[in-house]
Amino acid sequence: MSDFISHKQEKFVKENFLQNIKRIRKEKNISLEEFSKMINVPELIIKKYENENFFDLPGDFLINVMIALDVSVDDLLDNKNDKNI
Repeated sequence: MSDFISHKQEKFVKENFLQNIKRIRKEKNISLEEFSKMINVPELIIKKYENENFFDLPGDFLINVMIALDVSVDDLLDNKNDKNI
């Protein structure tokens, strides 16, 4: 991320982002197998991301997720259900 945000903020953004991917995928009734094919990422990797076991997300991951789920970056970063940083 950026030098302008703390490690805690970066972790919060990534966790929130990954939780929202899972939530939106389930709301749209997209199976893990189908989603894996849509974004060309193995199911095992998506499971790790959705369960917040991640290191660095691939560069095209965000774009592929937005296209597959038909959502914006704002939708993925929405923190309405989370506590403050």
